[in-house]
Amino acid sequence: MSRTLRRTLGALAVVVAAALVPSAATAAPAESLSGLPLTGQDTCGFKNVYGSAQTPYLFGPVQLIGEDLTPTGTWLFPYKVTVITGEGLKARHLVPGETYTRPGLQPTNLVTCDFTGATKEVGSFEVQITGVIRGH
Repeated sequence: MSRTLRRTLGALAVVVAAALVPSAATAAPAESLSGLPLTGQDTCGFKNVYGSAQTPYLFGPVQLIGEDLTPTGTWLFPYKVTVITGEGLKARHLVPGETYTRPGLQPTNLVTCDFTGATKEVGSFEVQITGVIRGH
């Protein structure tokens, strides 16, 4: 491979990599809802439901757990996460009043689920997750 071709391919790789990195205005925070207890009432098609974020990524799936604390077999795949309240979530780089949207096309069949929670670490908080529910 010639030196000119290597330089051209290297420059092209830098341009492609820069295009794939989201801008600061649309970038999701590096933190997630993982480890935070999520409780919902009359939301997501459930009378009472609990959520358990399964990954250290903001847009990772949230396992939905029923009122009897057993898994429902369904998962909420977030497209948008809105932090309603929760000053303590700033330590997780999540700002109250902000909506974080996953890059890519908006999925169909979106549902909006409202959750509250509280921990000693962050205090009380409210989040709204809009996404797709999958499973049985």
